[in-house]
Amino acid sequence: MTGSKEFADVPLGHWAYPALQKLAAAGIVEGYPPTGNFIGQRPMTRYEFAVAIARILDRIPGGGTTTNTTVENPYNDKELRDRIAALEAKPGPDITKAQVQDLIDSLRREFNDELARLGGQVKGLDDRLAIVEAKIAAPPRMTIAASFLHRRGYANYIDNANQGRRFLRPDLAPGTVGINSTANGVGGGNPFISNNSGPGGDPFDVRVNNRTFSYTDFEVRLTDRVSDRLSVNAALRSLGSNYEDPWAGDTNGGVYVREANITANLNNFRFLGLRNASATFGRQRTKIGQGLIYDNDLSPTDQLRYDANLGPFSLMAFFGSQTNVGIGSGFGGGNGNDPYGNTGANFFLNPGSTGNLATDVANQRLIGFSNTGASPADDTESGLRAATNLFRISGQPVQLGYTRLLDGYRRQGAESVDLTLPLFNRTIGIEVVRSLRTADGTDTSGLSRPIAGIATANILRTKILDLNASYGQADDNFEFLAASSANPYARSYGEALFDRPIFLGAPMINGTGIAGIPAFLTAKRGFDISGTVRLPISFLRRVPLDFRYYKADSGRFVAPVGSGLGVDNDGLSRVKLGEVYTVGTTFNLTPGADLEVKGGWYNPTGVASTVRYVRVGVNVGF
Repeated sequence: MTGSKEFADVPLGHWAYPALQKLAAAGIVEGYPPTGNFIGQRPMTRYEFAVAIARILDRIPGGGTTTNTTVENPYNDKELRDRIAALEAKPGPDITKAQVQDLIDSLRREFNDELARLGGQVKGLDDRLAIVEAKIAAPPRMTIAASFLHRRGYANYIDNANQGRRFLRPDLAPGTVGINSTANGVGGGNPFISNNSGPGGDPFDVRVNNRTFSYTDFEVRLTDRVSDRLSVNAALRSLGSNYEDPWAGDTNGGVYVREANITANLNNFRFLGLRNASATFGRQRTKIGQGLIYDNDLSPTDQLRYDANLGPFSLMAFFGSQTNVGIGSGFGGGNGNDPYGNTGANFFLNPGSTGNLATDVANQRLIGFSNTGASPADDTESGLRAATNLFRISGQPVQLGYTRLLDGYRRQGAESVDLTLPLFNRTIGIEVVRSLRTADGTDTSGLSRPIAGIATANILRTKILDLNASYGQADDNFEFLAASSANPYARSYGEALFDRPIFLGAPMINGTGIAGIPAFLTAKRGFDISGTVRLPISFLRRVPLDFRYYKADSGRFVAPVGSGLGVDNDGLSRVKLGEVYTVGTTFNLTPGADLEVKGGWYNPTGVASTVRYVRVGVNVGF
């Protein structure tokens, strides 16, 4: 974590934001690897507290140096020294109590004035310190912070005139118009439109406002420190509708509770050797590792979460429900208030039914997400995690973690191993997930237990350039976890493509034009490069430039006869899904207000045209 970076999980309007920025800039606190998030609800260990105090002492003048404690003695104490030496020379039995007491009395008389003055100075320092402490305001018991976000943009796949998302393909017959924005090209039609479907044969002749989108979010966060051991957190959101380019289940807008939980410090209740225990009850966001096995950002869920230490291990367990997300006008996108089956990748990448169950299941596994119906058969979720520090490299811990998702979306189950490795002042994060059970309840032992993995590394950290890189791959039959970073919260398809935390699971276009293959496939193999450039020139210092590039392929599958797709040694084909470019900046307009500008280009491989996306937003925290 560098001073120029912000903690991604601490919003600008949070009451602790300014303090955390100062501490981060001074190098006192850092984010947790590999994401660099602050994780404010996580209990602080005594080791972390000691590190922070040591860094503070190093920044106090003289705090990090050894001072000379030898003080010149202005008094003629030769007689006293001689008497002490004489006593030291005597055998122990020959030294009487009276002799020692006499020496003490002599020392007291000799330094009586100095001792009196010293006592006065110490009391004076105590009094001055008390005055300073009285001036320091105690942290507020309750804080309320609000944030306002408005975004407006243009995307060439939006078709407001015909109510849907349609992607351009020059190979289609003139006048071809895709069915609707949810079709994925197998059992549900296709989302493509011919490039000459607009006035004059040019789709870009269509009025600009037919391809625009906008929405407004307003969020109020409340934090109440009920006591030193109990706190309450809540976030209430009001969302403007985004009919133009829906992705998350809040297309209709409305008001809903994104977070509402109580965190209790249970240090006083020790059981079976558990230490540093805490429990969080209520709606909350939980992310594990890089989020490949679990990240409920799309819809924070009602959970009971317990964290504790047992010997060298950090333990975490949670149990909750996924469907209790709505309040007021229906967030959730449809029947059953199901935040995954009716929204996000599970919904919009659903290829539709072909009438053949085996074909439908094969298509869903090829895509990487499953949708088994509108009403959830099982809305509970539970998981266990244990992590430990193996050893240290240059003072930084190497952490190994194991997670078991006992019950995820519908019937999904999985296990993962994650490793955080500090190397050459850089952090490498590795996470590998093995699927145990798919959403429809299929045990994956018959699918050879498919796995997915991602490795992320901080390549470079300088005043001018930050550079990160990652590589990931998922087996052909791997079904991404619905509640994971592969399916993040996004208000539009553009955000799902250009703002995602990891590239695995990205909803990308099949540009082959071959019938029988879904129009959208998810990224199952590829690499991702991202970073920030800060130019040390005049006002440009305040305008960091963020960039990203990733390139991905689909999973392998049996291609239709005569498709012309290349095959590997196993007779399977893979679709090259193209390249995604993103560039943007966020800079401070005035205290409390930030302006963001972002542009994205997606070049699918094959016959589909480039996807263009640009937006401008204002974020105000108060």
